[in-house]
Amino acid sequence: VYGCACTRREIADSISAIDPLALARHREPVYPGTCRIGIRDGRPARAWRFRVDDGIVAFDDRWLGPQQQQPARDAGDFVVRRADGLWAYQLAVVVDDAEAGVTDVVRGQDLLTSTGRQIRLQQALGLETPTYLHLPLAAGRDGDKLSKQNGALPIDDSGATAPCVILD
Repeated sequence: VYGCACTRREIADSISAIDPLALARHREPVYPGTCRIGIRDGRPARAWRFRVDDGIVAFDDRWLGPQQQQPARDAGDFVVRRADGLWAYQLAVVVDDAEAGVTDVVRGQDLLTSTGRQIRLQQALGLETPTYLHLPLAAGRDGDKLSKQNGALPIDDSGATAPCVILD
């Protein structure tokens, strides 16, 4: 783990300088490693990043089958403690699951890309790796997942409306 002084804007500018179309592809930006060998110009650390080694993380997803991810290529060194002082999702979920004795993780397919990073953290912390199952998402006609975040209507569980009517 190392301190990182980069702002989101600085990271975006670095990525754009390397690959001008990278951010337009709507993928998660890959941290370019700016502070990996130390913070320049005596700036204070804003966040703390987990140093990701090259290599493949392989796991068997109970829905999707064998998976291979390369966290170094896909995300780069990722944040474990945010600039606002809060623990980042990747670390928080790994520690919380281990503390709770979680052996099976079931979640949406939109979180599949986080799994390799979480397995790297589990390995670094000497924690057991749970079994994973990533379910397909319910999506609207536009292909976006149905969620409160994008204004999707809730499914009426009173029985007055059949779920397939809402999901259509």
